[in-house]
Amino acid sequence: MLGCACDEQEVTDRGEVGLLEGESQIGGRADEFLVGRQRGVEIGYEQAGVSLQYLHLGEATVECTGSFDPVTNGHLNVFERAAAQFDELVVTVMVNASKKTMFTIDERIEMLREVTAGIGNVRVTSWQGLLADFVRAEGITAIVKGLRCGDLDYELSMARMNRALTDVDTIFVASDPTYGFLSSSLVKEVAASGGDLSDLLQPAVHNKLLERLVELQVGWVLELGGEDG
Repeated sequence: MLGCACDEQEVTDRGEVGLLEGESQIGGRADEFLVGRQRGVEIGYEQAGVSLQYLHLGEATVECTGSFDPVTNGHLNVFERAAAQFDELVVTVMVNASKKTMFTIDERIEMLREVTAGIGNVRVTSWQGLLADFVRAEGITAIVKGLRCGDLDYELSMARMNRALTDVDTIFVASDPTYGFLSSSLVKEVAASGGDLSDLLQPAVHNKLLERLVELQVGWVLELGGEDG
């Protein structure tokens, strides 16, 4: 997992030795103890042949944001890949009151939690307002964005703006070719026309999408019936 040939016990043993070395350098203050403890862990990993970039990379909390109306397998693929690289991935449903959506905020959060239940380091939440404010409030280390064909110009502008506002970088994850064309709006259009989305959505999400389409169709019929009356 750490990218070296040493076994975990060797890392642990050398880390403990390094920890003692770090603690021996401190003067008793709590903040110095923490610094010494961290340096001791680093010494242990260095002696075990582990690059410190792996150690520090694992401490990062990153953010993946979108409307997720609904969440697709393309989104899930990005979540899985980002979560494998960082300590915590925060998936955030952005609230836009002016944007008409098929699912409510709570419904989208529920679907996201369901499809990411097997990824232990994912937290799902929502936010209304500037992403930059959320990043500052949550102590986010980086923003992760899935990058499809044609997305670069827009996403690059957003990345530069977020960098200017928060000093936080955006990490682009190239979309899996299987899902490079996929978007929430497209799956809604295909589903409304009766297309097969079984390979593009998780079963629970697919079922909720079909149920919502039926509800909308019933609503349209009732609305039309009321107008005729």
